[in-house]
Amino acid sequence: YVLQDSSRVDCLTETHAFEVDWADGMKVYEAIGQSLYYASQTGKKPGILLLIRKDNSEKHIRKIKEVISAFNLPIELVIIDLTTNNN
Repeated sequence: YVLQDSSRVDCLTETHAFEVDWADGMKVYEAIGQSLYYASQTGKKPGILLLIRKDNSEKHIRKIKEVISAFNLPIELVIIDLTTNNN
């Protein structure tokens, strides 16, 4: 979904504006701000969809969860493990 300022929401649902990222790199931390911005522009709830493709994703997921919790952010975090097809 393209916003008025040409930013692109990765996944816009009836209720959420999701930023989608791989869970194994530093870009996951940008997902927090992007999801909040997309929500502010669409009137939807913010969400982050993290895709796991490597075994070393736990530290990034833990940090994202800690920030969401510490600041009581209303971000829905969805994790999909592509290595095992479990979510």
